[in-house]
Amino acid sequence: MKRALYFLFSLLIIFNIFVTFWLPINGDIFYNQDSARDFLLLEEIIEREPFTLIGPRTLGISGIFHGPLWLYINVPVYILGGGNPAVIGVFWGMLFSLSVVVLWYVAKKLFDKLTAFLSTLLYSSIFASPLHNFNNTFGAVVIFPFYFYIFNLYINTLKVRYLILSFLLVGLIIQFQMAFGIPILILQVGFLLYFLMRKKLLKHFMALPILFIPLSTFILFELRHQFLQTQSFLTYITSRQAETFNFLSVQTFFSRVSLIFKDSIGQISGREIIISIFVILLFIFGYKKIFSQRKNSKKNFYLLFLYLYIGYWVITYFYTGQIWIWYHWAFAPVMVIIFSSLYRYINKWMFFVVFVLCFGLVMKGQIQTFFRVQKEFSGKDHYSWVLFLNGAKNMYEESGQDFGYYIFEDDMLGYRGRYAINYAEKFYRNQGNSNTKKPVTYLFVASAHDYRWWKKTQVKIDRKPNSVTHLSYPYRIERYDLNIRELSLPSDPNLIDTLHFR
Repeated sequence: MKRALYFLFSLLIIFNIFVTFWLPINGDIFYNQDSARDFLLLEEIIEREPFTLIGPRTLGISGIFHGPLWLYINVPVYILGGGNPAVIGVFWGMLFSLSVVVLWYVAKKLFDKLTAFLSTLLYSSIFASPLHNFNNTFGAVVIFPFYFYIFNLYINTLKVRYLILSFLLVGLIIQFQMAFGIPILILQVGFLLYFLMRKKLLKHFMALPILFIPLSTFILFELRHQFLQTQSFLTYITSRQAETFNFLSVQTFFSRVSLIFKDSIGQISGREIIISIFVILLFIFGYKKIFSQRKNSKKNFYLLFLYLYIGYWVITYFYTGQIWIWYHWAFAPVMVIIFSSLYRYINKWMFFVVFVLCFGLVMKGQIQTFFRVQKEFSGKDHYSWVLFLNGAKNMYEESGQDFGYYIFEDDMLGYRGRYAINYAEKFYRNQGNSNTKKPVTYLFVASAHDYRWWKKTQVKIDRKPNSVTHLSYPYRIERYDLNIRELSLPSDPNLIDTLHFR
């Protein structure tokens, strides 16, 4: 019976992994501004600046950047694939497969084979999606379960090598997602102060300088740029002091609780409130049973997660900005392991009913998305890489000569169109020139927004296009055959044409 069950679980896990590979093996990916920005950064590393000390910007605080590790992990694949996003998408699928293996390994080492299968099944169902947005945060998702396992090993064995490795791993997590890694590091150091004082082993803190290795890019960047990120952080703190009182309100407290329900616990429950309540009740019953047992070798593991999880939300409570789901994504793998292990401590039928409900809801959404993607996504949806690539290729083929182009999107950065045009140039002899007027000039626009002022005032074109190519709403490409007078009117030199804002 167990073998048959494990075989079924294995098939479902393989299906989830296959779903992640579906779009890239068919030449497409989920193509949003973040992925386009990363491709442009990779292009910049390969063609102009091979050594960079920062990665993409953070959304929370202006002037703060993630580390460059995510970019450098992708560089070899970018080179091998000639910049093709679909090839990089296959690599992302391999990273997802690696995260499944890491989760399996940690769950098996900590508990047993059934916990490993349940964890891997639920985790792969949550994260496997043809529309998954793989970015720097996913590096933290891959590493955190292993970090958690290693730090727990140190607590149980007091072997310094595990402490050193845990510091290295949390440093790597900071490289990938500062909004997660920095609170975890603060909590780790705070715990160690208490723990090592009790054990009279404060000398173990001599392992802390190992953090300089994964954090070296941040340190070098600060030294080279007059502590730009430090100043940005201090500016943010001083500018938000007046908001602290309002932030410590009952309304804000309940909004954060709602966030935990929807975006954190909700990942397990398929974002169904009733099922989320059942999941939380299982956690409560399970933890109560664990703490009531005098001899439980896993108690430290459960306590450590509770400390890091609650501690994270306490620390980030004093952050006045938006808490995006990817800030705390990395908790999901360990949370899934703990949830899956609860069958060992509570009524098994009660556990498996809730587990099946969670898995069923998550899997239902997964399957619906998978079939919708097959019918409605590639070359049709405005998040399809193929759609942007086809639009860019059409510009090269239709113009038959060097052309100019301008891109209008609501964020005014235009990363998606820009990278598609850059990539398509590899297949043609003519060239596209960004923010430059040529006899043939294109406007690549998101027409859901009124761009007439931008076209008239900044691009300096004030008439109807000669022709229009409609992509998926709201995108379209307008062609203008400019006369000498129109060519002589220079466009605004302040139009964004760089990765300055990353």
